[in-house]
Amino acid sequence: MKLNLDSETHAEIVKNTLSVDQEPQPKKVYRELACNGPELQVSWTCQDLKLLRTVVSAFYLNLELVVSTILELTN
Repeated sequence: MKLNLDSETHAEIVKNTLSVDQEPQPKKVYRELACNGPELQVSWTCQDLKLLRTVVSAFYLNLELVVSTILELTN
């Protein structure tokens, strides 16, 4: 998944903030976060589709919180 953010700094902030969050079942789910300029790249590896759906949903909730916090602090 690729997400375009406002700047490279914002992408790094989001990456660093979300990378601290460990997956609930690290032996079953692997997540990789990387930045390429203002683009945040996220990939998951998981054998269980139901678990993957749960993990991605939780990621989006946390992503929304981080991005809204950045917007509040920069505007």
